[in-house]
Amino acid sequence: MLEALDRIDWSALSHAYGPADDVPGLIRDLASSAAEVRRQAMHALYGNIWHQGTVYEATAYAVPFLIALLQEESVPDRDEILVLLSHLADGNSYLDVHQHLGIFQELYQDEMQTPEFQEKLEGELSGVRNAHRAVLEGIGVYGDLLDHPDRKLRVAATYTLAGFTERASQIIPRLQARLAREPDAQVAAGLLLSLSVLVTPEPAMVQFFVDRLASEDRSLVRLAAAMALARLAGTQTPRAAVNVLVQTIANPAPLAALYQELPWANGDVVGDTSLFLARAGAPAAGHAIPILIQALEQVSAFSALHIAEALLALTFADPPWNQDATAQDLTAVQRQVLTGIGVSSNAWRFNVNMSEILQAFGLPDWPDKLQKFLEPGTMQQP
Repeated sequence: MLEALDRIDWSALSHAYGPADDVPGLIRDLASSAAEVRRQAMHALYGNIWHQGTVYEATAYAVPFLIALLQEESVPDRDEILVLLSHLADGNSYLDVHQHLGIFQELYQDEMQTPEFQEKLEGELSGVRNAHRAVLEGIGVYGDLLDHPDRKLRVAATYTLAGFTERASQIIPRLQARLAREPDAQVAAGLLLSLSVLVTPEPAMVQFFVDRLASEDRSLVRLAAAMALARLAGTQTPRAAVNVLVQTIANPAPLAALYQELPWANGDVVGDTSLFLARAGAPAAGHAIPILIQALEQVSAFSALHIAEALLALTFADPPWNQDATAQDLTAVQRQVLTGIGVSSNAWRFNVNMSEILQAFGLPDWPDKLQKFLEPGTMQQP
């Protein structure tokens, strides 16, 4: 299965920490019978061939062996390998991401114009393309795993397949066929979320999710259908879907654990649902603002950032907030939102992140600035 690992000169390839000569051992450890050995190997691979969203020269070379592990029934935790492959396919270049950041441009403005920088950037982008293509080679394997008896593998396969929009016409029928006979709520939810990424927002597809929402009695699947509709329909999201999103935020307990097990979870169910609710826009979802403000203190600090972002999107994005405006220009709801965010200790646990979210809306970006901005009679500008 992994014999060819030793035919590659890993020391001549690079990853996040330099020569990639540790990669073959880590890949072999993923097949270990010892859970702790597998856990440490997966952790290490998330640090070297995929590091905080970036991929490297060695990444594409590791992928075929990860795909090979997927095809061995004796290998444990193959759902985790599927999720890793999904991240590898969606990786970025470090320089490409950072060259668009203001502070990076200030520090490296001259260097960014040199041929050496451009050559290094193109090398990284080549690694990104190679990694994506390498993962794409396993599309048949991922599709077959949709029918595997192991529920966790079926869920993870939906997540991995969602990363290949260029093969949507091939993948969508396979997902729909599986959905028609899928008994498990988590897998059905994953299938709907994957479809929502791959399909185009044409009326027939929107109606597909509307019908699914209306016919479902499983709460998690209804939530996935509502999320899909918010993704596809935006401000035209049907009221029934908005109601499901709002109800989930108001009463997350029945779904919290089930949702958290999905690879789609990017926080807890309240934080993630709030971002989908924001897509529906203020006319549809504005009535949920008091619920969102209350939820700020009931979630993890990470999810509180999602809720704060959703609150600002619902109240300051349409029409866009005029950065030259003053506190006197605030509506009562806008004032309520800024006050709620300003006094939320949870929202400010990751204070730099919270500050950046406020900056994106042209608003005061620190609790004391928010407080001063909101003081009665002040003409302080953001």
